Amino acid sequence: MKAYYWLGAGVAINSLINIGKEADNVSNRLNQLAKAGYGGSQAFDQLTKFAIDAKIPLLDVFQASGDLLSISKSPEELAKNLQIAANASAYFKISFSDAADQVAKALLKGIDSARLFQDKGIRSLRGFGEFADKSFEGVGRSLERNFGANGVFGKANQELKDGLSGTIISLDNRFKQFQITVSQSFFDILIRELGDLDTFLSKNSKSI
Repeated sequence: MKAYYWLGAGVAINSLINIGKEADNVSNRLNQLAKAGYGGSQAFDQLTKFAIDAKIPLLDVFQASGDLLSISKSPEELAKNLQIAANASAYFKISFSDAADQVAKALLKGIDSARLFQDKGIRSLRGFGEFADKSFEGVGRSLERNFGANGVFGKANQELKDGLSGTIISLDNRFKQFQITVSQSFFDILIRELGDLDTFLSKNSKSI
């Protein structure tokens, strides 16, 4: 019985450490982006809240954060691009991180560079046909017209997640949010303790 207890505790601690490391990596990346534009803790909180509200796995949103922040210079732009990626993900039946990657490529390099969107038939949608405006502004308008909050498929993600799967994702996101909060406190203590140990070893290296 004790073996199962310790095994379960080990799994829980390992999960806590992994989600904490992932959140810390994302936080550090966002802090770097904040030096050149929008990022930092404000963006981290916005990404977390969106994942919970939109019922998209939190780690998927974290994974897509680099692509999303590369095309978002303000909270408003990030909110818009999160919504576009979420609805495109639901409509094309691809992962959220893949959808964010394709949205970023389309906005930064043009729709022709978004190969996965091409394979999924984006050319059949309004604004992406043969004679469509291929300028970056035109692509942005077409993406918003189709997948924005008020777009043709503006409810695609909501309709997909209104059910058991969405509820399960929402509960898991809440749990991961709790894990992140706990892990941040744990890491702060660990860093402080290791720092004290390093100082002690440095001062007593000769006697040791």
